[in-house]
Amino acid sequence: MGKKVNTEVGAAMCGVSPGTFKLWRHLKKGPKFIKLGTSKQAGVCYDVDDIEAWLAERKFSSTTEYSAAARASVNARNGNRPPPRNAVVRPWENTTV
Repeated sequence: MGKKVNTEVGAAMCGVSPGTFKLWRHLKKGPKFIKLGTSKQAGVCYDVDDIEAWLAERKFSSTTEYSAAARASVNARNGNRPPPRNAVVRPWENTTV
């Protein structure tokens, strides 16, 4: 394990606010974090290597490359099943392209 940083520094590394970083943590969208205790109030820190790996997973060469990755992510979340016939499908979630 490498150097540890707090939420403020981790958020700055990603170019977002600490509040956004906390929201991502809550939504299970951000980089892995380390909980420094068992209570709700216990502190949190991040391993710099985990932040850098998380950022590297989001690096794309083109919008086409990103679109394919986004579709794959949606398919994985949906278990590769098509949406119900009456479902609203956002253009970026369209898996029939």
